[in-house]
Amino acid sequence: MDDNRLRELQAENLSKATAATVGIVPTPGQEDVPDTLNLIALADEYFANFCASEKPDAPIKCPCCGFGLGVLLGTFVWGIAHGEGTCSSCGYPCRAHHPIYEQGNDEPVMTLQNMVLPYHPSVLEPCEAV
Repeated sequence: MDDNRLRELQAENLSKATAATVGIVPTPGQEDVPDTLNLIALADEYFANFCASEKPDAPIKCPCCGFGLGVLLGTFVWGIAHGEGTCSSCGYPCRAHHPIYEQGNDEPVMTLQNMVLPYHPSVLEPCEAV
């Protein structure tokens, strides 16, 4: 993916992921429990850095090239940083391991693994030529 393509994606109105779009929903009867509300708020803040699926329950696709992303049958390729990787078709950055931290806490309050999500273009920066 080149810088021009990134700028095009940043100009589009791509949906951001939320706790609900990745399947984190309160257990019935727990919707108003403070700990549940706190966890959902932390997850919403974290997942806003990633693209949402085009449709609920649809496989996530690369926002750059449209290929399906997945650990087993998708085009995700692991990188050298833990949990990070790219779309093997176009190189768009993605993450598959998602530790969610509460401010001031060194241990994650929740970790989701093997859920490939592409970064939202709004959190990426073009690579300036050196």
